[in-house]
Amino acid sequence: MSHKKIRTLVCGTTFGQFYLEALSELPDFEIAGILAQGSERSKNCAKHYGLPLFESPEQLPPTIDLACVVLRSSVMGGKGTDLSLQLLEKGIHVIQEHPVHHKDIADCLKAARKKGLKFMTGNLYIHLPAVRRFVVCAQSVIKEQQPLYIDLALATQVSFPLVHILLETLPTLRPFKINHVTKDEGPFQLISCELGKIPFTIRAHNEVNPDDPDNHLHLLHSITIGFPGGSLSLTDTHGPVIWRPRLHIPSNKILGKITPLTGGELAESSSVVLGPGSTPSYVDILTRQWPRAIGEDLKLMQAFMNEDKRMEQRAQQELLCSRHWQALTDAFGYPQLKPGLTYQPLDIAMLREKVAEISPETEEQEHITPFISSKEDVFAYAGSAEREILKLDAKQVMAYVDSMEKAAMSSMLKTLQEQGILTDTTKIYSEKEILEGSKANVRHYPILSRWLAVMAEKGHLAFENDGYKAFERISKDELESRWNGVKDSWDTRMGNMLSIDYLKTNADQLSALMTDRQQAAMLLFPEGKMDIANALYKETV
Repeated sequence: MSHKKIRTLVCGTTFGQFYLEALSELPDFEIAGILAQGSERSKNCAKHYGLPLFESPEQLPPTIDLACVVLRSSVMGGKGTDLSLQLLEKGIHVIQEHPVHHKDIADCLKAARKKGLKFMTGNLYIHLPAVRRFVVCAQSVIKEQQPLYIDLALATQVSFPLVHILLETLPTLRPFKINHVTKDEGPFQLISCELGKIPFTIRAHNEVNPDDPDNHLHLLHSITIGFPGGSLSLTDTHGPVIWRPRLHIPSNKILGKITPLTGGELAESSSVVLGPGSTPSYVDILTRQWPRAIGEDLKLMQAFMNEDKRMEQRAQQELLCSRHWQALTDAFGYPQLKPGLTYQPLDIAMLREKVAEISPETEEQEHITPFISSKEDVFAYAGSAEREILKLDAKQVMAYVDSMEKAAMSSMLKTLQEQGILTDTTKIYSEKEILEGSKANVRHYPILSRWLAVMAEKGHLAFENDGYKAFERISKDELESRWNGVKDSWDTRMGNMLSIDYLKTNADQLSALMTDRQQAAMLLFPEGKMDIANALYKETV
């Protein structure tokens, strides 16, 4: 696909206009036309962009590479999913705007694989600047402190992207449990839940104007995560992101003109804006931020079409998000219909005038600490690395390596013995006998041959008469004891404990990995997350 522009079809012209704007800014894409039902809006849109208007899939030319299905999916009462399946059947890659039911996602993924195509759901929210700042900051704080609670508010129409935001932010979305749902009078209903063992509450605006369903939302997303040191808030989907240090008054100090009170944590601002202090206008959001965010999804689809290996990871993420979204929508129930709502803008100048009337004597000038990103040179990082290494000595590292080697090879031997081979410590087993008896996929035979050679080299097997003999039968308790030895020898100064958990999980799953019942990538990227990969490749000394 990289040698030519991707000829792209946009299906739908309501939200589809944002896709048209996004595509017009991407040099690797060419808009091939609009597929719509021929409404006046669709005709005007096609005329404005100078594009052909198609009214059915049968009218499409055979040269289209990608279709953006920006119509309501079947779970929302629309025909978007049916159209996605039709376009996949015609040999066209598809990106379908959320929300999509997880069964529909599975059907589309299956149809895409059958044709050698790619399918993904679109979600612009995760690419918005304020959301990215919130996710990055939250991930950084979570590495230092355990989240205590999550408090969020949203309109139910944007609950699907909420799950994706939480997936990117939190270490895990499992277990997910809904405890209580309260539906009283008023526009909001309350839900208390547990997500990844973190308690959280949701205030959900669950009303809709049937005459204008895309408007009259009281808000989009507002998310606060509480930590022992303070709280991190995405005050709105478009910002700002705010850190509020927790107020902690020293018990041994006396208020007043005491010098120690002027330093330390008490001198920090009570709220710090992370990123730009001002928020974008709705003109900027609609004409710049949303199209650019959609553009990020389109570029991701381009990578998938060029055989980017992250496609399976993305598919797992989308299925997980859709399942959790379905659970939330079941808890929300049907939205309350509110016909006849009208938009009533408020002149912000009136509020500014009222604020200006406040006497300076009664309101001190606020000082907001800007978020500053500094770049350090390579020598600074080298110095930091040297300081990390100085905390350890060779004996500690060698003790860990020795215990890990013993546990790993014990797991290899235990896995083979569970298949009924290398169980008799007096018998010599040929390599062919071991490979065939392992029940492993034939493509893994070279790996098993390497196991045998290394175990013999390290003294865990004997190599005699062109065959192998085990010195011991590994019991479940003995194997667990050896892995406990690995954990005991791992100094957390070497890196994140997730590294050890990952290796132990692989050891437990060796039989499933050999027979291809388990995919290795799913262990490295559980739920499509990068936490374990980062622990292995970024956080170990």
